[in-house]
Amino acid sequence: MLPFFTDPYPNELIYSAISRYHFYNGNVNFVDTLEELFDSRTVIPNIEFGSQLSKLVQNLGPGYSIEKIISDNTIYPFFAPFLTKERQQKAIEDMSENGRGLRGRLGTLPSKVDKKKGIFFCAKCVIDDIERYGEPYIHREHHLPAIYYCPHHGEVLNKYPIDYKSFSRGGYIRLDKRIIDSMVLENDNDDSEEFKEIQIQLSKMAYKLLHLPIHSLSLETVFKRYRRLLRENNWIMKNSAVKQEEVLKAFNSKFPNGFLEKFNSNLKGINNWLQNAITNYKRQGIHPFRHLLLWYFFDQDIDSFLAVKEDEGPFGKGPWPCLNVAASHYKELVITDVTISKREKSDVL
Repeated sequence: MLPFFTDPYPNELIYSAISRYHFYNGNVNFVDTLEELFDSRTVIPNIEFGSQLSKLVQNLGPGYSIEKIISDNTIYPFFAPFLTKERQQKAIEDMSENGRGLRGRLGTLPSKVDKKKGIFFCAKCVIDDIERYGEPYIHREHHLPAIYYCPHHGEVLNKYPIDYKSFSRGGYIRLDKRIIDSMVLENDNDDSEEFKEIQIQLSKMAYKLLHLPIHSLSLETVFKRYRRLLRENNWIMKNSAVKQEEVLKAFNSKFPNGFLEKFNSNLKGINNWLQNAITNYKRQGIHPFRHLLLWYFFDQDIDSFLAVKEDEGPFGKGPWPCLNVAASHYKELVITDVTISKREKSDVL
């Protein structure tokens, strides 16, 4: 067990805590730091998720656990609600070991939603962190894909000038106040006020997602809540099919022109990511950011969505009464299963 480690600050990526450990421990070479933390000199740093966490926890001691690090110091909780229970367990196993299968497990590889490249920070968060802790650090909420505004200050995020790929394949970058002070910081970008307002709202929703217990939602339960919201808006027909064209029209009208295109989430026809999200949860691979767009469409935030009850079908939860007046158990709750099917056409007049 290590005699010393830089305990993570609130919402600090484990990557950032390791970079501070390397700095304060005085190691010259990153491979020495890797050896101390992971018993290996070949671990490849992962900014957002981390890997080899089982070995790291073993070396850090009883004050740490794999699940606590994943919950508090990675961006995994942003993805967890939109994975099936089976994939959630596999993803945790991936991060516990080498993490090689994680991206495929998350199901976002085919998505064109923007993936951040580099390290980002909010200038006002840096000031707050220095006042509170004496140094800046890398926040996980600033590294969520397609989120470019700070949920705390509503400021556009800045990209740190040191690129992790050119810096060192096996190294850890630490936020340095001197480097930040020398930067020309972004005060704003070209977003309209309407675009900016929506993005800040999505940023706040994403930040709340990070603080949900990682097993509190799964794709199965999220899908049932979508069905309830669709039914409440009269977007489910009597045969349980979704009125896809109506939903598509309403969804597109919810966002200003060009907003969905900006995030490669525009919809064409009915064979699209929105259709997959609301009609068949088994077709996985819908990016979490697109789920946030769907929640925004339903006028939901995290708290209200958690309060949505799961859909129980057009007749509610069974058992249901027998409606055959000739039966001895007429009106008794004896029907335990209901199947809805289309009526076949008949030539009988």
